[in-house]
Amino acid sequence: MTFDQFTETECIEFFRFTRSEIRQILPYLELDQITYRYRYQASAEEAFCVLLSRLSSNKRLKDEMRLFGKSRTWQSVIFNDVVTYLVTRYQEKLEWDSQRLTYKQLNQYADHVGLPAERIWGFVDGTLKVVCRPKKHQRRWYSGYKKRHAVKFQAIATPDGLISHLAGPFEGKLGDWSAWKQSKIENHLQAVQPRSRRRLYVYGDPAYSAGFGVIGPYKALPHQPLPLRTQAFNAYMSSLRIAVEHSFSKISALWPFVTHSRALKIDHSPVGGYYMIAVLLTNIHTCLRGSQISTQFSCPPPSLAEYLSLGLAAQ
Repeated sequence: MTFDQFTETECIEFFRFTRSEIRQILPYLELDQITYRYRYQASAEEAFCVLLSRLSSNKRLKDEMRLFGKSRTWQSVIFNDVVTYLVTRYQEKLEWDSQRLTYKQLNQYADHVGLPAERIWGFVDGTLKVVCRPKKHQRRWYSGYKKRHAVKFQAIATPDGLISHLAGPFEGKLGDWSAWKQSKIENHLQAVQPRSRRRLYVYGDPAYSAGFGVIGPYKALPHQPLPLRTQAFNAYMSSLRIAVEHSFSKISALWPFVTHSRALKIDHSPVGGYYMIAVLLTNIHTCLRGSQISTQFSCPPPSLAEYLSLGLAAQ
């Protein structure tokens, strides 16, 4: 199978990228290096087709047989092995790309956010991905907030439209602040910000208010309402913080498979890996086409070579 057998419209429908974009992406991923289980074979193009097609729809493997002409077992093995390979390859970069996220780069992000006093370079939030009820350790994965079993991720969205930090998966019962502490993101923030330099911050909801390099909205004290200027700041920052929600929405819109809880079975498949690779592919999509967020902040994303070559260098 090659992408040339599909029209441009079909490529975008099935794979979310045009043929020329796919040809740009493939060399960086090196999918031809994968050794598949059960001696299955797949070319790099076939493997990428399976990955993109599976993530971009909620179709059953039975329905996908018409597209690939391969058995359900072959599709499942190729899909999961590609996900596992890409997670191993890019997990460190997704969590914190130390080559790209320098103090200089964070300062540039803060310039685009445009708050001279606070110097905000990104927006942090947690997201829950509902999963199928597991057979074991159900309380560990149960979220009282969602009233469902779920895995949790923490993300920082930057003005260029990228998810520049992704931590997880965590247990669904964790709150945002517990996820912040478990992610150890403060270690990265301390390493990148010398004491002699001006402090930079990420901005979050009220759950993020007492850590290194993070601030949240101002809170009113009992019987002491906030000044109008402070209220205006909270309202303005709330309008900017929606950027991280836009990032989560883009991931779900491009890759609806990660919203299909019946297909996300803990202990049976790499559930966390599915979302991590959906984030990676969304970042790639943003590098190629930009996003609503990068337009809002007038902050162009890095080129595909700048973004993906870092993953190669990290190996």
